Amino acid sequence: MLVAVGLLAVSTLDAAWGSVYGSVWFVGAGVAVWLTLAVVLVQRRLWRNLPLLVLHVSLLLILAGGFLTWLTANSGTLRLSPQTETNQLITKNGMMVALPFSVRLDSLVVDYYPGRELPRDFNSYITIDGSEHHRVSMNRIANIGGYRLYQASYDSNGGSVLTVSYDPWGIGVTYAGYLLFAIGGIGCMVAKHGRFRSLLRAGGRTAAVVVTMMVGSTASAVDGISAEQAAELESVQVIYKGRVVPYYTVAREFAVKVTGETCPGGLSPVRFMASIVAFPDAWDHVDFILVKDRGLRARLEMDGKYISRAGLFAADGSYRLAGLYRGGTSGDDRAVLDTDEKVEMLLMLRQGTLYSAVDDQAVLWHPGLVKLEIWYYKCSLGRWLFMAAFVVAMVSVVGAALRRNVWWLGIPLLVVWVANYAARWIIAGRIPLASGGEVMEFVAIFVLFMAVMAGRRSASVFASGVFMGAFAGLVSWLSDSNPTITALMPVLASPWLSAHVATIMASYAILAFTFPIALAGLVVPSLCRECMRRIELLTIAGVILLGIGIILGAMWANVSWGRYWAWDPKETWALITMMLYAMPLHRACRCRRASHSFIYYLVIFLSIPMTYYGVNFLTSLHAYA
Repeated sequence: MLVAVGLLAVSTLDAAWGSVYGSVWFVGAGVAVWLTLAVVLVQRRLWRNLPLLVLHVSLLLILAGGFLTWLTANSGTLRLSPQTETNQLITKNGMMVALPFSVRLDSLVVDYYPGRELPRDFNSYITIDGSEHHRVSMNRIANIGGYRLYQASYDSNGGSVLTVSYDPWGIGVTYAGYLLFAIGGIGCMVAKHGRFRSLLRAGGRTAAVVVTMMVGSTASAVDGISAEQAAELESVQVIYKGRVVPYYTVAREFAVKVTGETCPGGLSPVRFMASIVAFPDAWDHVDFILVKDRGLRARLEMDGKYISRAGLFAADGSYRLAGLYRGGTSGDDRAVLDTDEKVEMLLMLRQGTLYSAVDDQAVLWHPGLVKLEIWYYKCSLGRWLFMAAFVVAMVSVVGAALRRNVWWLGIPLLVVWVANYAARWIIAGRIPLASGGEVMEFVAIFVLFMAVMAGRRSASVFASGVFMGAFAGLVSWLSDSNPTITALMPVLASPWLSAHVATIMASYAILAFTFPIALAGLVVPSLCRECMRRIELLTIAGVILLGIGIILGAMWANVSWGRYWAWDPKETWALITMMLYAMPLHRACRCRRASHSFIYYLVIFLSIPMTYYGVNFLTSLHAYA
């Protein structure tokens, strides 16, 4: 079983197409998996446990589907010029292959977010064999006799680049395996005589509720607008980064990014930014541009942390930062680029391109939503919530030492955090799971919820869980310390986003929660049996949920990119995480001593931050995640 899980990604092998080494490895791995599963089926008599049997059969189908994809599928790139007909497909090896039909690009239409040059979608209107018309766009494919056409990119000359994939057998078999995996996994959790239900009856009920409910001063005294004028501007709606937003939203991000402060010099962000717009010359010599790096400050001969716009230009008018940038990725160069980004934002404001007036096509917000967004940014609850979580965690540690369980302190904290997250959801008009900060806030809420549910029976588990939630909230706040709810890139504008990301992150939260429980079991030996029971319960749920999340991601990738596995670092490490947590679910792989099991769970926890953060330093299709 473990070998099967470890080689699950082989079933969707794409990177090794055309490679002799990849072919031999694939066939050898496939044989090993089939033999391993056959032995498991016989030795464990899995036919007596229908959900577990379905789960194992699903792995066989997924592997068989991947093998059929490797054996019979083909893919390539179709480059189209306006009003030009072609049937020539360029494969990955650079070979030209003729399609059984011709394609003509009638037009390419790029949809932009209102008032911005930010693409919302790419639409290729094509004609097949001179008569059949189709529209191909991001997350919308055209199926021509089994050949699936995907929108990949476009060029400045009005041309379009489509990805063509032909997989007549593999997708159907693989998807059948995906469906059986979900059925078998859920069946294992609800089966009356299954291991999961037996753990619930043994006292781990509170931990499983999670699964059942988841589905210095800057500006000096210079010319500026009055406080009354600033108050009138707050609610004015403008277009910024593809969204219709209150003027306050733009002003706050501008103030935080350029000065590092929400209220520079004691001025409200609206009063600060509007004053620069109204009196640009007067603000040229005011030191309000933050330079974080001490080395860069020394090279600029600065006395403090702030410099004026005029101070960044020499007497001959040359830009001083340009001479300091060496074109590399060192800390010095990053400091120059960071400061240059602030100057560029200031320049956009002065030129009137940072935001734009609402045009006739834009839909104005209801005044209530405008007030909600202003309230959301003014309150900035993210910082206070993670600080409050740390306080609750410390209080709970003291309570545990005094044999007092204060798990109920997590309830008001959880309610406020959920309300803050819901406000962001309403403002954005989508589930907040598109950026790193949004995802980590979701994780913080989920972990806090688990801590409250499990903490009713264990003060130490509650304290550890709240600490984890607090750290996730801190990471969220640091990742999104100058929050702005931006428009989604085209590939993310899909209903798959919510299902895939929410499932994956929920599984990570469940698996990560084994860390504080393992720590509690290691430190307090009297809790050993209870902690092991809860860890196994959470591991079963987390592994199954992670598998479903990986499957949802594979199906989304198949819709967007024409392939359901690409050996991307994020995909591969998600699979590794699943392997590591699936290992102790098998009797042959379990540690003989509970203390060794606890240490194992503490160590494999590192795979989760590696999957989420570590792989971002590698070249990845998930760079936006």
